[in-house]
Amino acid sequence: MPLEKGSELLNLYKVKTDEYNSKKSVLDKELREIIKILGKVREEMKLLKGTKNTKYQRKVFIQVAVKEPCKFDMALSYIVTNSSWTPTYSVRVNTNENKCTLSYQADIFNNTGEDWENVNITLSSHMPSLEGSPPKVSKLEVRTTEQRALPSGAYASNSLQVDMVKKKKSARKKKSKSKREVSYDDDDSGSIELFLQEVGASVQKSISNSVFNILRTCSISSDNKSHKVTITDIDLDVKFEYIAVPALTGNAYLKAIAINNSEYTLLPGKMNTFMDDIFVATSSIKQTSPKEELELYLGTDLNIKIEALPNTQQSSKTGWWSKNKRENENKSCFITNNKSDTIFLTLFEQLPKTSDDRIEISMESRPIEIETITTEQGLVRWDLNLPPGETIKIEFSYTIEYPDGKELTIRKEFLD
Repeated sequence: MPLEKGSELLNLYKVKTDEYNSKKSVLDKELREIIKILGKVREEMKLLKGTKNTKYQRKVFIQVAVKEPCKFDMALSYIVTNSSWTPTYSVRVNTNENKCTLSYQADIFNNTGEDWENVNITLSSHMPSLEGSPPKVSKLEVRTTEQRALPSGAYASNSLQVDMVKKKKSARKKKSKSKREVSYDDDDSGSIELFLQEVGASVQKSISNSVFNILRTCSISSDNKSHKVTITDIDLDVKFEYIAVPALTGNAYLKAIAINNSEYTLLPGKMNTFMDDIFVATSSIKQTSPKEELELYLGTDLNIKIEALPNTQQSSKTGWWSKNKRENENKSCFITNNKSDTIFLTLFEQLPKTSDDRIEISMESRPIEIETITTEQGLVRWDLNLPPGETIKIEFSYTIEYPDGKELTIRKEFLD
């Protein structure tokens, strides 16, 4: 390439580069301005998010037909969205008098765009629904299928097929594509474990409808913030008892038991607990109907000392021809009452359960002087009356016997 031609190309490249850099500088400046504006908009959106403080103006057109001129009063009611309420509770317990005051409250959220000034409020637990009629019940048709041959060494499983078949008005029947499948695993020694897998919508039970009329007028701003109002205060007589689960925690939990003697249904909600004017815990209340028992958990009591000793385990084998393996586990704990009064304490321990016929579980030892209660959920319970300053030892053991050569698997299931 001639030298003059190369020089021209270099000059052209320099000119174009300068033009590009100049335009890029202008665009970068514009971009910085846009980013700056965008940042301000985002900050404003953060302030507005969740508040929706825009005020709305609505117009209503009403057509009235009368036979002759007259005067009349008209009341207008309408439905708004973006408003809700949540039940909350505050309970104050007097341990000296065995009484408590339960304050039934509501956190009201108004995000409608309208401020409510000095209005009468009615709270309802009813959830409006477009589906007012129950669903149609389908027929379940059950059939079995042949087990397919599997390659040597493959894991074998049988299956039970359940097809959902919906009956039609016409004579022609059509199978639904919705299926529920029940499967179980079967190993060479006959152990069966059932699993149910259901595909489709879940069903949730709704609580009964409760309506509360707030006696005083209230003002609720449209700010999507919590506005607390009191529904009623309920005075209750309580009795105290303790709950302890040494296998899970070394604490004793104080529980107050009362009867809902009011006409109000207590809806599920969070509860702040004060004992002798001291805040002790945050818990929750389950739905409680009038005349139904109410349980209030008041936190832990450090005056009740629970010491769980390490578990001891022993393994052995039984049988001559068919060997079985035995696992023995011993559990023990000490409970000390450092209070000045006698307490009633319910102690829970875990006893394994099984649906496998090859596994045998038996309780080997238990306290002789105290009644041992075994529940269907696999819990062992002792009800104790413990005088002040006294220490008691609870000790029990159980044995699990199962075929030798197998491994035990323990699966925890949390109970309500």
